[in-house]
Amino acid sequence: MRALKVLIVIMGVLLVLGFTILGVMVVKKIQGLDEPPKRVKEVALPKGFEVIKIMEASERILIHLRSPNKNEEILLINAASGQEIARISTDQSEGK
Repeated sequence: MRALKVLIVIMGVLLVLGFTILGVMVVKKIQGLDEPPKRVKEVALPKGFEVIKIMEASERILIHLRSPNKNEEILLINAASGQEIARISTDQSEGK
């Protein structure tokens, strides 16, 4: 009987501790005290290109561009480092 009482007290302490940690995490999230994610501040775009659309996908940024001669490109950039990962271009003069 004594062991049962000890186990009940230990489980109660664990429950209180768990709810306390959960409450602190929720308050911290609401107040925005978590460290903000690192983001790129500047990205060098090719001269004369027009930005059509910018999208974020996970840890990458996709930038849809249009060149002065109306060709389109998609620039894939690592959001944390700002380095170019890939460039997909369409040359519309080939289809003519």
